[in-house]
Amino acid sequence: MTTDHSPLPADVPSRLREILKDYLPAASSWIAEDGSFPDPYELEYSENYAPANAAVLFASVYTDTGDADVLPLLHAALDRSVVLLQDRAGVSPFCRVFLIHYSLLAILLLEEAEREKLAAAYGPFFGSYEDDCPVVNTNCAALQWGTERYLDTLGYRQADGGKAGRLLAFVEKAQLESGFINDEVTEQGAEDGMPIAYHAFTLFIITGVLAGVGEEALPEESKATVHRVMRKGLAWISHTVTLDGSFAMVERSSYQTFTWGAFTALCAYSGFTGETADDLLRRAVDYWLPFRHSDGTYGCTPNHLPHSLRAGYETYTHLNMYNLLGLTGLAVAGRLLERGQRLEDSEGAEERDRRIADAAANWGRETAAGRDGLLAQAEMEPLADGRVKEVRGIRSEGGNSREPAAGSGESPPLAQGKHERVERENDRRAAPLTAAAGFRLPARNSFVDEASGYAFLRRGDDFLGCTLRMHNRRYAPAMQGFHLRLGGRPLPLAEPRLPAKGSSDAAADDGVWEGFLLREGAAGEAGGRVLFPAFTANAAVTPVQDGFQLHHEEEAFRVLKTIRLLEDGISWAYRLERKRPFPGCEQVIPLLVHDGRQALRIREESGQSLLLRFGDTAWRLECSAALRMRMRLERSLLSVSGVSAQLRIVLAETGAETPAELSWQTTLRRISG
Repeated sequence: MTTDHSPLPADVPSRLREILKDYLPAASSWIAEDGSFPDPYELEYSENYAPANAAVLFASVYTDTGDADVLPLLHAALDRSVVLLQDRAGVSPFCRVFLIHYSLLAILLLEEAEREKLAAAYGPFFGSYEDDCPVVNTNCAALQWGTERYLDTLGYRQADGGKAGRLLAFVEKAQLESGFINDEVTEQGAEDGMPIAYHAFTLFIITGVLAGVGEEALPEESKATVHRVMRKGLAWISHTVTLDGSFAMVERSSYQTFTWGAFTALCAYSGFTGETADDLLRRAVDYWLPFRHSDGTYGCTPNHLPHSLRAGYETYTHLNMYNLLGLTGLAVAGRLLERGQRLEDSEGAEERDRRIADAAANWGRETAAGRDGLLAQAEMEPLADGRVKEVRGIRSEGGNSREPAAGSGESPPLAQGKHERVERENDRRAAPLTAAAGFRLPARNSFVDEASGYAFLRRGDDFLGCTLRMHNRRYAPAMQGFHLRLGGRPLPLAEPRLPAKGSSDAAADDGVWEGFLLREGAAGEAGGRVLFPAFTANAAVTPVQDGFQLHHEEEAFRVLKTIRLLEDGISWAYRLERKRPFPGCEQVIPLLVHDGRQALRIREESGQSLLLRFGDTAWRLECSAALRMRMRLERSLLSVSGVSAQLRIVLAETGAETPAELSWQTTLRRISG
């Protein structure tokens, strides 16, 4: 169970120092008699690179406090890292990439005098270490590049300029034109992985190098590449930011503890600001504090459940590794703030002036169009031939708007052909940059990136992320909402997660997801095929008022789905045409039933309406087209949100006469009481 954190200083740098110092008892308790750092809850994959990130923690606390009692802990962590680096047979090459990288960063966080004391003990070994790891993914390349820079700055050996250049070029090549960095890239090619957590992590690795060596230590060509990658990458991630201090994630390693530290460091470096985001760095620091346990550790995922239940964990998630990697991010953030190191400060005056002028001109054109920082809201209107086109609608803070066809909850007729897209130049552009304020986060923002397969909507403290396709590791279906926020708080819905390689019938039944489910036979009937949104091509997407409309067609079905944020909840509207017999049709909704503190209370009002209570908030879930609603008895620990259960809204079933085309709307609304 989690416990409240003791009062922390108000200013962010002091707050970071206290959080790091408070973790010392937990981290030091993991040092075994043989010098290893085993995870207290697991035997498999137990130690891994934890000693190196423990070294970063100890070095940061020692530098901040001067407490001599911390030095033996630092030496123990570095000594253990050396032992593991020497064990080439027992420790994987990729693990060793982490071990040397973060051991060197730990030394760089020390004052110069302390670094010199360690040089004789560790310099010869680290300087002669041979990295035998191939580039297994993009964050691996970033780590290996950073190691070259660390070794050079410490004077342990000169950087291999050719290798460093190739590694940094590898990272830039993995970055899409939109700014997203795909982690699923090797020297052999790229896969459609697109994990958002590792986009952030790769940016964080680069940020850590800048904090460790200083930008002045980079060759000019490398510096230019770093700035290009960072600006594009931060512009992309700015669309995922929610003003509670977190960011939207789906796919591999989403919402694991290391993302807390990575995002905090990125906030410190980027200067994210906006109409209501001036305190975003403080909120990022504080975001994970409610998930602190009584022993001083933090949940590896953002819930209050015990570590041993592994709710929402990856197979490789361990308390020691991911807590310490997260705290490494906080240490890097502290160093950046101490130095006053920010992205815009790295630009030349001429480059900065040109960028600001361009951003101001673009933003001015939006303002001249009556937008004033609010992106146009689109609507869908049927054409005479049944096709669908996108039409601009302008919304102002005064509330004047052209209400889209989906405004009433009804979907327009299904498209019979392609979407005719009317592109809006500003919808896909990052928010403008300013030298004084860093990356500006407008209170309202709609962004679609078809290359990575994601769409995002921010409406003040409300937020909606959406997948356009199922990616190669099959963590979540297409057309899937995620990171839903209303008034800055999550809804009582679990973050999506399918079982491993989730495209099978079992994944649909056992996974945590929202969407339609078609079944050829009755539930449990042998040989009955199941279909759900497991397609790997993008759905056609159009931003609509406070949401997105998505269209997809294949051999068995055609679907038009609209996800919209309401003032008091969320709406899912479907128009589904079954092109061959599927007697069974249901909508699946992932209910969060326990987060370690709060339990869901549920009561049936009718076959079309349920009353829910989670914590201090009551909700009504309604679907007028439902034949009945049922919550399955099975519980899942797949989601990072906690314990979840599938709610099934039955819309058609075997033996009943139903039309080939089904239309329905489901709403989840917050109510008083």
